[in-house]
Amino acid sequence: EITVLHITIPPGLKLPMHHHPVINAGMLIRGQLLVIGEGGARLQLKAGDGIIEMVDQPHYGTNNGTEPAEIAMVYAGTMGKPITVLEPAAGKAR
Repeated sequence: EITVLHITIPPGLKLPMHHHPVINAGMLIRGQLLVIGEGGARLQLKAGDGIIEMVDQPHYGTNNGTEPAEIAMVYAGTMGKPITVLEPAAGKAR
């Protein structure tokens, strides 16, 4: 099942740690976004940059810019299964 999303992240917003169990790709249409992996890997994106998010690897994004970050994403998943899974809060069992 193909899912296409247009996501807007306000300036200063930090998304929760999550992972994607499906292949996905997209483009940052406007603004900027910093993607940080659980192990500390960092990827700074600016408008026009392509995004291929980590599959099955916990990460989060934060809009470290001054305008909304707009992303168009395409997820190749399976009907009835999630495309995004939130990670348990730090210190809690998985």
